[in-house]
Amino acid sequence: MTGTESAHNAQKELDNLYFAEDIDKPLSVKFHKTKLQLEREHRLKSMENELILSKTALFIKGFPRQFTDQELMDQFGKYGEVQSVQIRNEYAIVEFTHRKDAIEAQR
Repeated sequence: MTGTESAHNAQKELDNLYFAEDIDKPLSVKFHKTKLQLEREHRLKSMENELILSKTALFIKGFPRQFTDQELMDQFGKYGEVQSVQIRNEYAIVEFTHRKDAIEAQR
């Protein structure tokens, strides 16, 4: 196992080993998620599922990181009354007052 930062670098190291040791089979690189990454994904998925059940909140990913709560509120306010916006590290939760507005914003 190698402690390199990228698949490309790890593959280069393995290629060097392959050619240096006269190994018969090609070597490959596979990245496995760390326990912390798996726990984080599970936590985010749980939150996402909980919000789906609330029917008035949207779980938003992929928005520009420089957006403020107010900018997201303005963007989603086009679809109806926004009750609250919470920006976390890589996602935001936008909660509407009415379910129909949340559904419209999803489209």
